[in-house]
Amino acid sequence: MTVASILITVVAMSVAPAAGAESGSLSSNDGIMLTVGDPAAGSLNLRISGWEGFALDRLMPKLRANDKDAAIEQFEQRLESGAWTLTYRIGGVGAFTLRVSPDTGGGLRIESSLANTSGGDIVLNDVQVLATNPDGPGASFGANPGAVRIFEQGNYWGRVVPLEAREATEKKPGAGEPTGDRPRANHTSDFVSVAYDRASRKAFLAGFESSERWSGRILIEPAPRSEAYLWRLAFDGGDLVIRPDETVRFENVVLLAGEDAWRLLETYGDLVARLHPVQLPPTPPVSWCSWYPYRLGVTEDRVLETARIAS
Repeated sequence: MTVASILITVVAMSVAPAAGAESGSLSSNDGIMLTVGDPAAGSLNLRISGWEGFALDRLMPKLRANDKDAAIEQFEQRLESGAWTLTYRIGGVGAFTLRVSPDTGGGLRIESSLANTSGGDIVLNDVQVLATNPDGPGASFGANPGAVRIFEQGNYWGRVVPLEAREATEKKPGAGEPTGDRPRANHTSDFVSVAYDRASRKAFLAGFESSERWSGRILIEPAPRSEAYLWRLAFDGGDLVIRPDETVRFENVVLLAGEDAWRLLETYGDLVARLHPVQLPPTPPVSWCSWYPYRLGVTEDRVLETARIAS
């Protein structure tokens, strides 16, 4: 099938447009600054006020459909009535729209959708709402990477780990001699990710407000040709077939910044709760699944004993 053209539109709003917004810039109440780094290509740079060494450079949307990576053909920007519109014309499949608006939490909210305007069916393979360029300066989370910690989160777990893996200090069985180099780690989160720089005492949160249809990912990976990292907000397209003139909406993303990483997580939780108002009973709920303690060792006696304990 012949791939038509894709139109990617980014609309950005702020409570008050930042100084210089006419030339392509936007700032949030919590110090997040978004600017057009390359007017010809339409790449974006993200900075946080007061955070030395923090940078997400050459951010751009990326799409893979019909087993092909789309290439940007044209970029346009326009500021109207406080709305900043960035349009990317890419060899692709339709109209991908991002709407960035101020959030009550002080940061920015990103809404995204894809409309198939190609005239035929398309198969969606992968969506990167915003991603750094592997050939560019990439992502940096502080002047001293060793001071940076990453909060990773999944369905059943959460942990805080160093941005960089710890140096090998001793020989491990079967691992060969330690090189002395500090290996760089990959970080993947399913719903929310926080980078915290202990030197600058600054934190940056990126999180999905929902997972009603799409399971979002926040990825931080070593750049292949530099000491920087790659940063991506992404969805697995699941090879979804999108019919002509059909529009698919993705989950919203929030970006927050501040000095207290825990407070950012609380703000993020409040934003999620606003969409999903969970009503908790006065007595904490208790659940039990025999698979976790017994697995294939479950027996009638064990089930009866568990029932007696529960009663």
